[in-house]
Amino acid sequence: MSGLEGSRAAITSPDGNQLYVVAWNDDALSTFNRNDTGALEFVDTQRTGIDGIEGLDGAHSLAISADGKFVYAAAFFDDAITVFSRDTDLGTLTYDQTIYSSDEGVEGLNGS
Repeated sequence: MSGLEGSRAAITSPDGNQLYVVAWNDDALSTFNRNDTGALEFVDTQRTGIDGIEGLDGAHSLAISADGKFVYAAAFFDDAITVFSRDTDLGTLTYDQTIYSSDEGVEGLNGS
C-alpha cells in the first residue's frame, strides 16, 4: 500500500472512528476507518503533488482539532503546516491550505 512508507505519526479522530497516519518518505497522509473490533480499512491517501495538495514533503507529525473538523500535518522538508477539513461523519479529508515558513509574517516553521 502506498502512502505509508516512513510512517512517523498516527492520530485517531475524537470519535475513534478514523485513524490518520503521516509518512515521511511518501509525503503523504493516509486515512483508515476503524470498526468496532479495532480493525482498520484503508480509505484514501492525500499526497504532495497530487490534486493540488502541497506541504507534505517530510510529513512527520499530526494534530486534530478538538471538534474533529480539521487535521493538521507538519512537514520537515516543506517547513510547513498543511490543513485539511474533515467530514465528521465519514472521516474523509479535503485539502484546505498550506502555511509555509516563507509566508509573510510566519515564523518558526523551519524544520517543522
